[in-house]
Amino acid sequence: MKRLLSLLLISAMLFVMLPTASAKEIRKPIYVDDLAVDYMAEVILDRLELESLPEIDKIRTVYDWIIANSERYEWDGEYRFSESEVLMESRGSFAQKYRELLAEGQILVRQDWEDISGLHSSDYYGYCLDTTWQVASQAYTMMLKMTGSCAAFTSLFTVLLGHLGYDSRLFHGEFVNMDGSQVEHTWNYVLIDGTWYWFDIRIDHAIGGGHQYFMKEDTEAWAKEHIWNEAQSDWLVANTAEISALYAPESRPDELPQDAPAAEAAYTCSDWAAGYMEAALFYDLIPMGLLQADLTAPITRQEFAETALLLYTRFTGLDIPAYEGLSPFLDTEDPQILKAYSLGLVNGMGDGTFAPDATLTREQASTMLGRAYELASQGVLFDGAFLPQSEEAFYDQGSISHYAVRYIGFFVGQQIIDGMGDGTFRPQDTMTREQALKIAAVCVQNLQNYFSPS
Repeated sequence: MKRLLSLLLISAMLFVMLPTASAKEIRKPIYVDDLAVDYMAEVILDRLELESLPEIDKIRTVYDWIIANSERYEWDGEYRFSESEVLMESRGSFAQKYRELLAEGQILVRQDWEDISGLHSSDYYGYCLDTTWQVASQAYTMMLKMTGSCAAFTSLFTVLLGHLGYDSRLFHGEFVNMDGSQVEHTWNYVLIDGTWYWFDIRIDHAIGGGHQYFMKEDTEAWAKEHIWNEAQSDWLVANTAEISALYAPESRPDELPQDAPAAEAAYTCSDWAAGYMEAALFYDLIPMGLLQADLTAPITRQEFAETALLLYTRFTGLDIPAYEGLSPFLDTEDPQILKAYSLGLVNGMGDGTFAPDATLTREQASTMLGRAYELASQGVLFDGAFLPQSEEAFYDQGSISHYAVRYIGFFVGQQIIDGMGDGTFRPQDTMTREQALKIAAVCVQNLQNYFSPS
């Protein structure tokens, strides 16, 4: 009898020592709804073989892998992924898998800080860094090249932790050096089993590795070397239970993201343009009216005005409100043209018309896209006055209209637009739809990493 009671007592003690089911969150992968980024994240995590590791060791392994494989701006010229492969997979079998998992509730989509808090601030720069669009944009280039700013390091960490089921937030502020000087900086705040922890992967990378800034809970100690808007972290801590519930297995976002374009893409294009058109489709740069069109035909001013608008939206993530009032043009009331006009991306012909059906010239296309980039990156339009310029001069440089000179110089310097191979630019030549859409796609590929602070 005594032996039985002893066994029962030991069993009871062991039961008490075991963690309860509620002591740990049951994690569900959190995707960023950018299928190229989500695809690459899955490939990276598969390579790390994390399945058998304890949860904290999984986080540590990801952290150490980023530190060991990343550089700050010093790219070695090697791509870690083929962009064509990523596009093919993210629009093919992976896209199908993603839609099925999302429909079944097996994965969730990351929620932006302002969306879940309901708080909005004039401190746009500090808050917008945590938007999922910014995270995905930074992580995309980081995954391809494994080099970037502190924001790129933290964005990649955020995406990979999200796929492991952890809600990671980006905080932007200043880091205090040992001599008291301060530098602009970005780091992570991660929710792990009901507790928020600080991570500074870029600083640990800068000091040669280690875990001096890995998973720190003491906010007061953290604040000795980091300066930020503490209202953000205070809100997260105060609402930990609600945020945990948001990503609980049984929860689903109220509004699931929409699948890629409702209309089926059935366009025709040249063989050389096929890959670029896939990229343009993936980046949502092809106007709906061209999804089933002959892309070898000349592009019209109306069609490319909409493309420039789509490029601006891709860079900023902003939903442009409808133009209010009467159309400033005598020959069109097209809502997309009017939106582009309201932003200053397009102008009329000088006689009260827009000429929506007129064909587009090379210099006009350069100007529209240049304005989209300039407005998105600088918030104002100065005819490209502050954009870096190529030193290349074309034989027909003098025939380029004054309004287009600096935009062309910028795009040539960024290897987005080329000359004609004979030393000329031919600014008045017309463009086909596929040529124009190629330029827009390459704009995203070459420039999207410039929209977060370093």
